[in-house]
Amino acid sequence: VADQQVQLVIPAGTWQAGELIEGGRYALFGCTMAPGFTDDMFDGGTREMLMATHPDRAADISRFACDVGATRMPEGMAR
Repeated sequence: VADQQVQLVIPAGTWQAGELIEGGRYALFGCTMAPGFTDDMFDGGTREMLMATHPDRAADISRFACDVGATRMPEGMAR
C-alpha cells in the first residue's frame, strides 16, 4: 500500500511507542537492537519527564508514558 514503510531505523536515545490504528485488528511489530538488549537497559519515560522535554506530543505522552515507579522492564520481558 502506498506511503507505508516496512522498516525504519530509530536512533539510540529515541522514545518509541505504538498502537493499532482505529479499526485495526492485528499488527506485526519487530524491534531489533544492536548491540543486544537486556532487561536492565530499559528505561520507560514518565509523563512528567516526557512532557517537559516534548510538550508538543502531549496527547501521545498522556496515552503511552509510564506511571512514576513503573519505568523498569518487568522481569523476563526482554527474552
